[in-house]
Amino acid sequence: MTELPPSWRDEADRATTAPSPPGPDEPSPYVPIGEFQAGSYQRNAFAQGTAEEAEALVDVLGLAAGAVVLDVGCADGRHLRHLAAHGVRGIGVDVVHATLAAAPRQAGVTYVTADARRLPVRPGSADAVLCLCQGGLGVSPATDARVLASLASAVRPGGLLAVTLFHALAAARSLVPGDAFDPVHLVHHHVAEVTGRDREVARLPLWTSTYTVPMAVTAVTAAGLSVREVRGVQPGRYRGSGVGLDDPELLIVGERL
Repeated sequence: MTELPPSWRDEADRATTAPSPPGPDEPSPYVPIGEFQAGSYQRNAFAQGTAEEAEALVDVLGLAAGAVVLDVGCADGRHLRHLAAHGVRGIGVDVVHATLAAAPRQAGVTYVTADARRLPVRPGSADAVLCLCQGGLGVSPATDARVLASLASAVRPGGLLAVTLFHALAAARSLVPGDAFDPVHLVHHHVAEVTGRDREVARLPLWTSTYTVPMAVTAVTAAGLSVREVRGVQPGRYRGSGVGLDDPELLIVGERL
């Protein structure tokens, strides 16, 4: 099939321009963001709902004491630190060493600096795998399939994977001035305002792959997983069911076959 060109549109559905998303072997755009923030990650508004998200994950994944959870794109390990209260053993992976170096240390949680496309873990070594908040998945359409395959390989047969993906319908409905959305490839481009260690603010570009529910199910199934549940979520609200038009993320739970 001929590769179709992008059709970037702005918040008023006018033709606009945007840089191309990173290629399959280009560095993640989260590297400069993470290096700039370092120990200031918890200042992000979306991080304030971590406790609720972690408790919902305990239920949806059936996590019990002694379970081994791999969190890819873990940032400062915020979910794993909450899961540790349930006796869960956590391994956090992130591509930004500065963020991991600034992460609070907690018993039962270890960190590894690595790229989600090339996970340095033994296949089938985790009881459950997390990849949330577009930390390692959804960064570029050129890499999503590779990342999903890597995540699926890490979970044991019968184990569960929980990932969040940006919801295409909500993304297209919530553009703001300066954003660009490509309805051909469902890619959202925007410039993130990031607050650093001394309250400095940097403006750094981000590209996010977005998905409809059928696309998300197809992608997870192609990675060798059976989809158990899809729900619309937002930061700090992982409970509930169904998918609404304005739910910014899709939470997909898959079981390793």
